[in-house]
Amino acid sequence: MRDCRSLRGELLEKGRELRERLKKEKVAVLVHRHADPDAVASAALFASLGAKPYAPGGLSSSGKRLARALGLEFSPGPVSEDFAVVVDTASSSQLPGVSLREYCRVDHHSEGDLDECIVDPSASSTSEIVALLARDWNLELSEALAEALMVGIYVDSKGLRLSRPQTFTALEYLTRFSKLSKAISFLSEKEEEDLSIRVAKVKACERLVHRKVKDYIIGITEIGSNEGAVMRALVQCVGLDAAFVVSRREGELRVYARASPRLLKLGISLSEFLSELARDLGGRGGGHPGAAGAILPSAVSYETLVNKIFGRLSRRIVEALRSPVRTESGSEG
Repeated sequence: MRDCRSLRGELLEKGRELRERLKKEKVAVLVHRHADPDAVASAALFASLGAKPYAPGGLSSSGKRLARALGLEFSPGPVSEDFAVVVDTASSSQLPGVSLREYCRVDHHSEGDLDECIVDPSASSTSEIVALLARDWNLELSEALAEALMVGIYVDSKGLRLSRPQTFTALEYLTRFSKLSKAISFLSEKEEEDLSIRVAKVKACERLVHRKVKDYIIGITEIGSNEGAVMRALVQCVGLDAAFVVSRREGELRVYARASPRLLKLGISLSEFLSELARDLGGRGGGHPGAAGAILPSAVSYETLVNKIFGRLSRRIVEALRSPVRTESGSEG
């Protein structure tokens, strides 16, 4: 009888095939742009098995901190390996400058243009999936790696609020090597915020334009760096229900978005929203319901983008308010 507390049988089988490739081949492991602790921890497991870690779009501030704790260095590229494990990433737009040949995507996102391999959208995090694979492979983990995977699970599950039975199976396995309290303690340790991040937040607020739809607020700003920190501040501190941060880099227009929990309860997915918007504007996008991104052609003007975001998202909010259907959760990633 199949263990219902683990991954589906077909995913475990794919995991065993992946384990054999890791033993025999030179493998790359890739994380998404501005990789968060979930992505970094997931990559660290594969790096411990010999895969070379790449972060073509860089790490977030929290991702950098976790990588330092692990002593793990990510290369920006180019990727030289013929086979890659792509973790916590559903869209090719999150892998700037990378042309994938053969790959296996290990992920908990359901939407994106990258082919599925070991994908479980019901998982709280990619770290949960990776931990369940390691459990199936009977791996002995280092204390630091176990703690990192617990950090990834705890962060992406919103403090275990988005957990499922398999989440606790993964945590039980990880606590054989370290304590959950140590992982939580790592998260509670705050580093002094870099001056550049504080300046970026101030500039983002100066440039912010917003629209009120019923009692929901949509905000859009333009900034050149620290997009993740800016979005978190706009949602958690300023009080926006949907924050969009736009930046121009390397001949393209990049859009990042984050939603408040109350917007997610309406059943609105920013991943779906940005995927559709990007497709209509000749780009590509994807991500989580509560945190998504898109890459657009540089020819798209900022004013056009602002008008389309305000118009389309306003209509979705109004339509959702008229509908009796609500959702009580949504993963931000």
